[in-house]
Amino acid sequence: MTVDPMISAFHAEGRPRVWSLIVTIMGDMALPRGGRMPVGVMADILRPLGISESALRTALSRLTQDGWVMSARDGRTSLYRLTPKALGETDAASKLIYAPPLDQRLWRLGLGPAPKGAVQLKEGWVFHGIPQARALTFADGPLQGSGQRLLRPDHERALQDMASDLAAHDQSNDALTARLLLIHRWRRLCLRHAEVPAAFDPGSSEGLRADVARVYTALWSQSEEMLTRLGAPSTADDAPTTCRFRPDTH
Repeated sequence: MTVDPMISAFHAEGRPRVWSLIVTIMGDMALPRGGRMPVGVMADILRPLGISESALRTALSRLTQDGWVMSARDGRTSLYRLTPKALGETDAASKLIYAPPLDQRLWRLGLGPAPKGAVQLKEGWVFHGIPQARALTFADGPLQGSGQRLLRPDHERALQDMASDLAAHDQSNDALTARLLLIHRWRRLCLRHAEVPAAFDPGSSEGLRADVARVYTALWSQSEEMLTRLGAPSTADDAPTTCRFRPDTH
């Protein structure tokens, strides 16, 4: 299987939001390399998705007007970087996106009033942390294999789509496009929906975050080599990217 099914799934969602893909590229690929990304490299990254350079430049213009990116010239090359405002928001989002996998043993299921930080379900709630009153651990087996039915339909679909992408990314021959699509979908999932136990995730025994971390790490070296060949700036000496999804890093 190639990355083609991922591209098909991406386009099946409707007209691509090029500006959102640019935000993913800047946060995931540009920041580890000093924060700047040439327009030509972004065009090469997006070309396999059928996105033209014209569409890219239009989206960059919109992001510039919205105060998210700013440009500079390096000879004949136009480079973009995130603005200070965007950097602050991206840093906060990165702490969530690249957080390490949760200990599945600490998830609790409960009924009645939910503690602060709990994820509300159609019935009851789940909470990650210290055991609560009237709470069961998932080791007690109350929801194994059936938890997903307690989620809202849009949350359930998002988990299914992420699981489908993970299965195809595992066998992809295009590491850079696979990494882009993987982290783009994961970023949207993290920012739109609360994390839930592995019992809620289709086909996952450790939780989607652990699966995403495994695939991301597997794609890392080859995708970084491809970025270098395309002409992306060199990786910053203090880049934390090799530690993404590991404890106390992002």
